[in-house]
Order: sequence, then structure tokens, then C-alpha cells
Amino acid sequence: MSLRCLRYLQFLAFRPGLTDPEIKDYIIRGEYLWLEYVEPNWLDHVRSGSGVDPTKLNELVCCLRQFLTRWQKDASKDDPSVPTLNFPLDAFRGCSPDVYQKLSRIALHRSQGRVSSNYQDPLTLRDLSARVWEEFDCLVSQVSCEGDLEQLSRLYGCGLFKCGAQTCPYYVRGFASKAERDRHVINHDRPFKCRDASCEYARFGFTSNNALEKHTYIHIEIESAVRSLSNLQLSGVMDSAQEATDVNELLFDAVSSGDYHQVLAVLKEGASLDYTRTNGSTALFAAVKTCSTRIAKALLDHGASVNVGDILGETPLMRAIRANSADMIQLLLERGANTNVWATVGLWRSEPPLIYAANHCSVEATRLLLGHGAYVNALSPSGETAILGALQHNSAEVVQLLLVHGAELNAHIAGPTPLSAAMESGSPDKVQLLLEHGVDMNEQARGGEAPLIAAAASGSVEYVRLLLRYGAHVNRMAVDGGTALIAACRLVQPASAEIVRMLLDYGADTSAAEANGETALICAYKSGCWIETAQILLDHGADVNARTTTGETALIHASGPHSSAEAVQMLLDHGADVNARAKDGRTALITASGNLVDRTGVIQKLLNRGADVNAVRGDGETALIRASRSGSLETVQTLLGYGADVNAKTANGDTALTVSCGQRYPDAGTTRLLLECKADVNVKNHGDFTALLCASKTGDLRKVRLLLDYGSDVNARDKEGKNSLIHAAANMSREAVLIVKELIEAGADPNIADKRGKVVANYAITDRFLKWTGASWDDLLKANHHKIK
Repeated sequence: MSLRCLRYLQFLAFRPGLTDPEIKDYIIRGEYLWLEYVEPNWLDHVRSGSGVDPTKLNELVCCLRQFLTRWQKDASKDDPSVPTLNFPLDAFRGCSPDVYQKLSRIALHRSQGRVSSNYQDPLTLRDLSARVWEEFDCLVSQVSCEGDLEQLSRLYGCGLFKCGAQTCPYYVRGFASKAERDRHVINHDRPFKCRDASCEYARFGFTSNNALEKHTYIHIEIESAVRSLSNLQLSGVMDSAQEATDVNELLFDAVSSGDYHQVLAVLKEGASLDYTRTNGSTALFAAVKTCSTRIAKALLDHGASVNVGDILGETPLMRAIRANSADMIQLLLERGANTNVWATVGLWRSEPPLIYAANHCSVEATRLLLGHGAYVNALSPSGETAILGALQHNSAEVVQLLLVHGAELNAHIAGPTPLSAAMESGSPDKVQLLLEHGVDMNEQARGGEAPLIAAAASGSVEYVRLLLRYGAHVNRMAVDGGTALIAACRLVQPASAEIVRMLLDYGADTSAAEANGETALICAYKSGCWIETAQILLDHGADVNARTTTGETALIHASGPHSSAEAVQMLLDHGADVNARAKDGRTALITASGNLVDRTGVIQKLLNRGADVNAVRGDGETALIRASRSGSLETVQTLLGYGADVNAKTANGDTALTVSCGQRYPDAGTTRLLLECKADVNVKNHGDFTALLCASKTGDLRKVRLLLDYGSDVNARDKEGKNSLIHAAANMSREAVLIVKELIEAGADPNIADKRGKVVANYAITDRFLKWTGASWDDLLKANHHKIK
């Protein structure tokens, strides 16, 4: 420990110029261990002096003196005197009184939770700790630092990915991978926590209240088991106690059966009204459960407590509300049932009775509670109000009743907004009622959307009309920058046009854009909008050439998979730049040429407006190359008719011909057309693949025959030394065997070996050849011996 203290102090951790790279080196050397050690242990170790090696004591004191002298000028002039301290620092008193005083000051400040604002202060230890944790997390998250990770694993074990919550055991233990840690961290955000601080789920929680209730019953069972064990240990308990328990159980039985006279008789025998079963319920609770007002009144007359709840925090009043028993609710309220305070019996606090009534849609219970002074704006433990609960459970009468009694629509501090809850319930009447009572119509819900945006996104014309009529901010933005107009333009339904027109009439900004730069017009075309929606936007001045952060325009999106000639024509008529490029070099023509569905009409319109037929994408791909890859014969024919360069190359050296031969299509029309237009039949890409090598590898017999007819080099080899024969033989299909036959007859050399020394015969071609052609391999070679080049 002494050596660790010395190493830690000698590492000038608190100097102002300490940089992140130095902290990183500090971690990689393994000295992060000292920080882990010093945070919980170093000060206690120095205070007590326990474990200090006597031979190192003077050296340690010297280091401490140097360490603390750096802040001598910042020392407090009223250092606490020795007698007032409770820290056993006597081990250092005789060696260095000034060190003792300084350590006392640090210890006192740490114990009181004070933190100095001075950067050069020992109390900034936690700031350094946070910086080291951040650098450590960054280091282990970088895949490229494999050497560092190996060293860190040796120093700190396999759990390098730590949980950031200091109360969590995985803050120290860690996980072996970032994915495990990320899955674990999500658990900390679960809203429903166990109230038992010693339980693991007090930290991690559950995703639903139902799961929490099931978990709570486990606690109940454990407590019951402990109670049973205690009863076994107290085997000498008096018989009178057992008799008392029997009497109390008789009371429960009488109450549960509804036998009023038996209840009175058992009460005369001395049954305790405070007796509870394992679930925490009392006899009064049992009476409420059976809705026996007469028995409940008798129990109350004999002194039963009206506010004692069960283990789940449910009080007799709340149980009566759940049973919707107006008479029982009236009785309990008259006898002093609490209408405002949360029940604290059990492992958590329950909702106030008014919220409980609203959640159970009980109009009569709500009226009675309000009449007996229930606070109309009381909050649940999760921060929700009664009116919010009524809206979520679709109880219009309860909502109206709460509003009459002055419910504030914006009193909640958590959960959905009242307006979003009303909209989700699908009731325009409730939405209008809230708007008439002044609800905040611009408050964002949990997802970051304002009500108007949510209404537009759902396609609800009625909600949008109501919100606009009552003054909703038409250009309010969500967290991602989206507006109601953008949300409406994403709708692929007839309502889109009507909502868009309505929003524009109220002043919606057509130039507003999301964080990614997408405007309403771009979103409309990106989602494959109705033409009417786009026309409305253009008529209201939407910027036809606005760009996203990746440089795409509406025309580029309109030329994509959802393209139509009418949509493209509309944009061109409004001045769209036909040759606008995205950041990756794509133009509208290149985009349209890659569609699997024939879009000749779109391409024709773009070319007629002057689209550059030989424009090149960032990877060197042209419209002709993309069309050849998709196999659209009409598109290829159109592009060639407008002067497309048939031998243009991509960044990896592919041409339209090699790309076409590398795909399997129902016919070879595209390949034939390219060859007829003078495509270079023997051009090689960066892998030294020719068109014939590509066609042989894919096993396309028709393309192979075409290429041979146009003089393709039958013995061309790729970078691995494979010729077309080897590529065809590696394909196990029947058509591949026929390709081999065609190639041999065209003069392909069967003795050419690849870089691994394999020839075509090594690919089991001989057996397959006899099976599928009826002739032997040797006969084929003999018959074509004179043709082999």
C-alpha cells in the first residue's frame, strides 16, 4: 500500500497541464489501478497509518509534504484544531505536524462533501476520476486499439466496459463487450423500481407496473417465509397468543362471508382490528372488498383504522373506488378517509385516491372525492394528474367533472401531455373540450413532437383543423427539426393533400427543413407522394432546388424507386436543375437509370431537358453502367441513343459490358446491344476480369456465345490466374458444363493452371461432362485439339 501511495503521489495527477493523451498513457501503463485504489482507500489509509511499512514511513511523509506544499498558499487560515477532528491521524502527528494538519483539513472537507473550486486542489480528485473514466471508456470502445485492449485486459481483467452508474456493481466489475454494457445500461432507465433498497431491482427496475407487482409478491412470499421461520423459532409462544390469532382469523372469516352478527360476536371475544394478514390487509379491507357497508360501519364503530392499506399500498378507500361502490366510498369519506395523501404502507407509495378514481373511470367516486376536499391537481408518484389519467382511459364524464372543479391541464410533470392523450384516445370532442379550457397546444410530448405535428403525421384532418383554429403554432419544430408540414408530406394517403393545403393556408413555412436538410417537398417525393401534394407545395413557392445535407434534391428523389414521369415533369416545369449532383455525385439521371422497374418515360424527360448522359458518380458509375447492371434493355437503348459512352469505366475498372455480363438476366439483350454499339469486348477491370470471365463465372451460356462471336479472348486470365474455363468449371450447374464445351470448341486451353496450380480438370468437370453432354471429356479434347490456342 505504501508503494501505491508513493506511485500515486509521484504521478502529478493534479497538475493543471495534464492532457488527455497523458491520462491515456497513464491507463495503458496500468497506473489506472492506483486511481481505483486511491478513490475509496487512499485517504483512509493515510488517516490511520495502518499498514505503513516502517522503512517507508519517512519517505511517505516526505512525499506527502511535497504533495501538499503545492497548495500551501491556498490553505485555509482557520484550519480545524486537532481536538475537533474525529480522524485517527496520530500515526503522523509525531513525524510531521504540518502534514497532519493538512490531511485533517482534506479529510474534513471530504467528509462534509465539500468540493473546492480551485483546479489546483487535492479535492479535485473526483474531477480527475471522471476524466480517467471518460478516457478509459473511449479507449476500450475503439476497435483499432487491439494492442491497447490486450494490455488493458491483462491489467484490468476481461470486464473493460464499465457501467457509468457508480452505485451499480458493474461500475467496477464491467462487461466483456460494449454490446453487453449497452444492453445493461438500458436496464437503469426502466421506470418501475422496487422500493426495497437492498433489492437488485431497486437499481434496474421493470418496464411495466404489472411486472413490478409480480416482483413485489415475491418479497411478500419471502417475508411470509421469514415470519414462518420466526414462528418456528418461537416454539415456546404462549397458547393465549395462538388463541388470539385464531380469534382474529375468525373475524376475517366472518367479514368475508358477510355474516354481520358473527362479526359482532367475534369482536366481543376480543378480536383485534389492527391484525393484518400476510398481504397487509385488515378486516376493514376485507369488508370493503365484499362491499358490505353494514359490516364496514360496525368495524369503524369499534375503532378500525380507515387509512391502513395493504402491502401494495391500496387503502380501503381505493379498494372501494375500484369496486365502484358509492355507498362504501361515502361511508369511508365520512369516517375520515384521507383523500390527498399517498398511502405509504407497502413497498412503494400508491396514487392519490382521486387519480385512482380517474384511472378507473368512476364518475361517482370522482364526484364524492372532490366533494370531500380531494386536491384536483394532485400528482401521482410518476408525476401524472387525475385529468391525464381520465384522458388516457377515455372517460369524458370524468374529464368534464375535473375541469368544472378547476383541474389544471398543464399541472403534470411527466407522462404524455393531456392533449396527446386525448388525441390518442380518438375523441375529437375531448380534444375540443381541452382546447376550449386553454390546454397548452404547443407542449411537446415524450417523443419530442408537438400535438400539431402528431396530428399531421397520423393523417387526422379533423385534429389538424381543430388545432389550427385554436391557434397552434403552425411552424413549431420537433427535436429533429421536423414540422407539421413535413410530417403531412410523408403521408402516403389522400389526406396528405388536404392537410398540406390547410397548413399552408395558416402560414406553414415550405422552406423549413429537418436536421438532415429534408424539406417538405423532398419528403413528399421521397415517400412517393400524391402528385396533388407536390403541386400544392410548388404553387406555394417551395424551393424546387433545395438540398439535403447529403446534397440530394427533390428531383433526385423523384427519379428514384417511386418515380413517375408526371412527378419529374412537374419539377422540371418549375425550374428543377436537371444536372444537380448529390455529394456522392449522383444526378437524377443516374438515379433513374438504376431502377429495376422500367422508367424509360422518366429518363426520356430528363434527357430531353438536357441531362448529362455521361455524368459520373463518385465511384465512377454512369447512368449507362447502372442501367446495364439493372438489365433494363429499353433504358440502355435510350441512353445509347443520346450518346452515352459505352466504354466508360467505374473506379474499379468495370464498364457497362463487364457489369452486364456479371449479372444473370432472363435474356442477353442488353449485352448484345452493348456489343453492337462497339463495347470493348476484352477490356479488363482492376481484378483483370473481362466480360467473358464474368459471364463464365455467372454461368450464362447465351452471353458466353455472344462474347465469343464478337472475338472475346478465350484464354484471358484474372489476377488469380483463372481463365474462363476454370471459372465455368467451378460452377456446378449443367449450363456451366455446356459453357466449358463452347469454350473448348472456341480454342480455350484446358492446360492453363491458376496460381494454385489447378487446371480445369481438377474441378470434377470430366464426370459431369459425360453425364450432361453424352460425350467423354477426352473425346472433346481430341476433337478440338487443333483449335486450342
